[in-house]
Amino acid sequence: MRRLVPLLGGLALVSALSGCSVATQNTATPLPTLGPTTTTTTIPESQATHQLKVYFLKGGVLYPVPEYYSTDPLTYALEALGIGPTFEEVNLGITTAFSEQPAQIRSAGTATKNGVALIEVDSEFRTLPGESLEEAFAQIVFTVTGLPNGPSSVKFLYNSAPLDALIPPGQLVNRPVTRMDYCAFAPSSYIPCRKSTGTTGIT
Repeated sequence: MRRLVPLLGGLALVSALSGCSVATQNTATPLPTLGPTTTTTTIPESQATHQLKVYFLKGGVLYPVPEYYSTDPLTYALEALGIGPTFEEVNLGITTAFSEQPAQIRSAGTATKNGVALIEVDSEFRTLPGESLEEAFAQIVFTVTGLPNGPSSVKFLYNSAPLDALIPPGQLVNRPVTRMDYCAFAPSSYIPCRKSTGTTGIT
């Protein structure tokens, strides 16, 4: 069961997507470490026997959290990602780049094996500042492309229209993006990114 945990402080609504690049600033905002709130959002887990991984953040790096589902892994993964870390996960230092809780992320097209997933985001997502926006894109891409028999890339939409993806270092691209576009945030255990950067250490 995932618990909805609100962010501390006001939302920073700056740096909407425009131009050819976006300035990098502000990393993911830690969620509060106080007690659980009275507002909760749950995801049905009856007969949930299959595992997938939802990617949050820890120390500025993507951090996979195992989740269990029964059917429709894409919808389940996006809902879990939008709700964010549980209270227990927050106390372990796990955060999310999304300022909106729950974030409004949804599938806008069928994600076939090795195909392109169409993911619709909302205005709160688009106004995330700098590096937080890069991290949010990375969280979605790593989560969606890691689904069982899932897609290999993600194309983003806003109001049903194509949305440029922001990749490090602050570059907008109008093509489907893959995990390799977000090696800057990849876990050290993700071998393809280690090979591309010449890093061989294993953690």
